[in-house]
Amino acid sequence: MSRLLQFVLTVVLASSLAAAAPAAISASGSSVASAAEPSETVPLASEDPNGIAWNTTTDTDPQPIREQLGGTILAQQNIPLQEQNPDLLAPPTTDNNAIPNVKWPFSLSPMRLYTGGYVRQQNINQMPVASSMAGADMRLEPGAIRTSEWAYVLKGYTQITSVDQNGRNFVGTALSDWLAHTPKSVIAKNFGTSLSAWDKIPGEQLYIFPGDGPPSPDATAPEDPQGQIPNPFVYKLSEVNATQVAGGAFKIADSRNFTAATTISLAEFWVEPGGMRELHPLMLPHVIHLSRASKQAGDIGFVPASYGHYVENIGNDTLHYLEIFNSDLVVDVSLNQWLALTPPDIVKENLQISDETIAGLSKVKPYVVGATEV
Repeated sequence: MSRLLQFVLTVVLASSLAAAAPAAISASGSSVASAAEPSETVPLASEDPNGIAWNTTTDTDPQPIREQLGGTILAQQNIPLQEQNPDLLAPPTTDNNAIPNVKWPFSLSPMRLYTGGYVRQQNINQMPVASSMAGADMRLEPGAIRTSEWAYVLKGYTQITSVDQNGRNFVGTALSDWLAHTPKSVIAKNFGTSLSAWDKIPGEQLYIFPGDGPPSPDATAPEDPQGQIPNPFVYKLSEVNATQVAGGAFKIADSRNFTAATTISLAEFWVEPGGMRELHPLMLPHVIHLSRASKQAGDIGFVPASYGHYVENIGNDTLHYLEIFNSDLVVDVSLNQWLALTPPDIVKENLQISDETIAGLSKVKPYVVGATEV
């Protein structure tokens, strides 16, 4: 049974009553009280918009300076890296300096080379905050084979093979590492063959290895008396029409349309220049940037559960990225929708915003918002 992830968001309004001392006693004996002057519970937030100080297209000398804070760097600088990370070098004044590193570039991951391709990965050694999910970037040469995994295909086509616990198949299957560590006498007995039939099995796992040539895109699974696996292990996201929104577009693949994906799901986003994936908390997304805009292409991000965040396109090209979840459903909470569906008086008292601003909130998830002058 698939797990159901739910967010239950509750706004609690606490009130207290305070009796003011009577200002005077009238001749009739009744008291006259004056209400206390209203005061802020906490200081108001800064009026500084804290915009991006620069990006990769601006002609600026990136320095750790915000208004009167900070100073110039005297040591040597990695200018391209600083241009890509303005809010790390010159953090906004709203920054509380309490968020762990949530970004890692695949370009700094060690590469493992094989006869059939390569692989590089990110795990807790590179990004400790990503404790519940790791990622890998790999390339398979035509006809090369990779052992079992979950993957988003960037280019080309692959043949996926699988057999489930009931013996039902999906195209076919192959094993190597398991048999490499099993005595050949046991293998021969299991299959009822001679020892010589297994003389050329690999002595270790074939992680990525060359094949005889690219498989036919029309290949079918061998005839199986148990039948075929009912839920395909391939979902052709490229053939799905994206949902268009104000600042871009998105697609979702989870157990609602990709029924075999019971432990992983994803959302694919396109964000136009100046647009933004709206403010939202969600469940453990592992973010992979496929094209340059807010991050460098190949950058990886990880957002811990319930951390509110956004993804802004500060470049001149369309941002293309994935949000990957280790759950069967893509689940997030739109801050815009959350506030729109909360009683207006609670929102107004909580945030001290106008009725006009509250009326402009969206009761439907925007997902991506367009460029706005602020």
